[in-house]
Amino acid sequence: MTRLIKAVTVASATLAAVTLAYIAVATIGGVVLRYVFRQPNRFLFESTEFALALTVFLALGYVALRDRNVRVDLIPPRFSRARHVADVFSRFGTSVIAAALAWFAVQMLARDLSTGIKMGSTFGLPRWVLMLALFIGLVLLAANELLSGIQRARQARDAVPAVAMEAGGE
Repeated sequence: MTRLIKAVTVASATLAAVTLAYIAVATIGGVVLRYVFRQPNRFLFESTEFALALTVFLALGYVALRDRNVRVDLIPPRFSRARHVADVFSRFGTSVIAAALAWFAVQMLARDLSTGIKMGSTFGLPRWVLMLALFIGLVLLAANELLSGIQRARQARDAVPAVAMEAGGE
């Protein structure tokens, strides 16, 4: 199961990288059309906004997988045990919150698919695409944070007997 989650996370991140590349190409194309040919293209502008949201949503799981999300250390390093416990609980908490948000995202996705709602723009890009990306990103974020929390909890559990043996305990 861990390999499957990792594979889907990497696939999602790859798609995020493709959308990021599209943003670069579309931005360059938009600049060339506007300043060289004096023909601004509204679609390129709107589609890059759309792609930016896709990039962020699809990269959520990969950020968690690589443990590269922003963290603020509130507990000083000298309290390593308390820091570790807080880290494990924050990962489980993040997983629960991301799963709850994914539940709401999938409900919005279903509603968007049934109503055919479009983005409020000139071209009316379908909103369900963003909701699908948000759902995938949140599910992958929840799964990777949960797996990371379990892994860190096991590391702490395995480290306790080693510390006790070094101290002369059982």
